[in-house]
Amino acid sequence: MSYTFDYSGVELNSAFKAVIDSGLSATSLTLNVVTDKAGIVSDALWSDVVAVNYVLESILFAESAGVDVVLKIGTTSGARDVLYQHKLLAGTKDLLVFNRFFSSTSGQHLYVESNDWNGAEVDATIKLYRLTG
Repeated sequence: MSYTFDYSGVELNSAFKAVIDSGLSATSLTLNVVTDKAGIVSDALWSDVVAVNYVLESILFAESAGVDVVLKIGTTSGARDVLYQHKLLAGTKDLLVFNRFFSSTSGQHLYVESNDWNGAEVDATIKLYRLTG
């Protein structure tokens, strides 16, 4: 995968990059952020993974150990308010689209959990975009 980043390390979406390349003002366009979480083998807390004024656009999950796993994601431990149950099959990739806004005042933790990891290993690529306006 190829990403374009601004000087602060934030990925620029293609529309934003096109405006920058053209020399026009780009103050109202959204910035995308891509975060990778590799080698998840047990329940995990992603602290403040969704920043203030950002939307959780999608998560690409990839299972690499050859084991099916049922994932749930919540805003608190044990919750399923973001993803109820999703069966990720052994050796596959699934793109889940959320387009979910959490807060304009604080970052949002997410808890990724399974009732039985059973040796599964999951990589996650989290894509966010910033609300502007």
